[in-house]
Amino acid sequence: MATEKQIEANRLNSQKSTGPRTEAGRNTSRLNAVKHGLTGHLDVMTDAERELRDAFMAGIIDSLKPADALERQLAHSIADGYWRINRVSVIESNFLAVDAYNQELDGPADSEEPEVDRALAPALTFMKHPERFQLLTVYEMRLHRKVRLDLQQLREIQSTRRAEEAKKAEQEQAATRKAFDESCALLELNLRQDDQTDLDGSFTHPGGFVYSTPELINAMAVNRRMKHARQNVASNPFTAAELESFLPAL
Repeated sequence: MATEKQIEANRLNSQKSTGPRTEAGRNTSRLNAVKHGLTGHLDVMTDAERELRDAFMAGIIDSLKPADALERQLAHSIADGYWRINRVSVIESNFLAVDAYNQELDGPADSEEPEVDRALAPALTFMKHPERFQLLTVYEMRLHRKVRLDLQQLREIQSTRRAEEAKKAEQEQAATRKAFDESCALLELNLRQDDQTDLDGSFTHPGGFVYSTPELINAMAVNRRMKHARQNVASNPFTAAELESFLPAL
């Protein structure tokens, strides 16, 4: 257990680390929080900036049409990557803006316009540390590569999913067609056996499919007519001249 002297010492030490107290110190602290935004998530931002980012990312995510949690994660990563790539471009542009405003590089911008100061802050930070300017291109290349890989992975996952969905849909359609044909045959059997069938009701297939009885009877009639037509055409087809005689005169 800590002694009273240790408790008092801890209390005094904690008072020495209360954060920046001067305006310059606060500005420096603010820049330090922002300058790591290229390599991590952009969590340090105003409400207006966050709304712009969220709207930007939402548009890209929607366009990628993610269907599940994994696809949404990849879509979010892609959108975030594009946002950060744009941020690199903005910082590069602000280097020129710093020069245009003739700002002193020894301290934070003081344009009397908070939005301008906030826009210049990342550029000032990187200009205070010239080696970071060289890293801009490296960061941008890494971001482009990451976005490209994420997009490739998302497309592969979506391609596999869509192929499986198409296969499942085809199987379901085949099962539905088979059940319909079987229902037609079973209904006809009932009618031939003089079964007391409700001609205005419905017919339930053993597999659970339910069809309208008039629909099934109509389908059977159409199928018989088509079968009869094919048999007649096959046994006594029109000649080309006979078919041309039906064409309107030009």
